[in-house]
Amino acid sequence: MRLCWEKIIRAKAKLELNMAIAVEDNKKYFCKYVGHKRMAKDNLHPLLNAGGNIVTKPEEDAEGT
Repeated sequence: MRLCWEKIIRAKAKLELNMAIAVEDNKKYFCKYVGHKRMAKDNLHPLLNAGGNIVTKPEEDAEGT
């Protein structure tokens, strides 16, 4: 498992290095890659209060109860 993650990290680093070197030739691809990395992810689940109910009001969310 660790070897797999190391290969993924190295491949990603190589891709980013090659992209940085070739940015003059392919600006559109670089901007698309950077824009994709900047996007916020909305994979958050609804918050639950102490009673196990879904929090619907921001005030409840801030209280954390």
